[in-house]
Amino acid sequence: MLTGCRVLLAETDYFVALEMTLSLQQAGAAVLGPVSSEDAALGILLRDDVDLVIFNAELCKERVTLLPAWLAQQEVASMMVNDVELRSSDPLCQGRRQLLHPLRYPRFQKAVAELLER
Repeated sequence: MLTGCRVLLAETDYFVALEMTLSLQQAGAAVLGPVSSEDAALGILLRDDVDLVIFNAELCKERVTLLPAWLAQQEVASMMVNDVELRSSDPLCQGRRQLLHPLRYPRFQKAVAELLER
């Protein structure tokens, strides 16, 4: 389903990141990371080609700001997997899908595949 796709994963919680990584790999994706900070995610984006970025709106207990702006500027597909639902009016939600923890992994894989089909 995701064979050959390069997905950057930015998630602070180690166990959640591990589960998402395994789910993406089982679907055939090459996972970059996971990384736990916005700086680390931006570092990977500056040096590697990425098809999709999956990130939590809060990394290291801080709301992400530079990452979504960079993704929009570079037109990189992205989605959020958050601990708490953000309102649809939140700027981070504009043009970006949001899933919540705990994930149902078949649904997660389907959402990722749909984003990559665009």
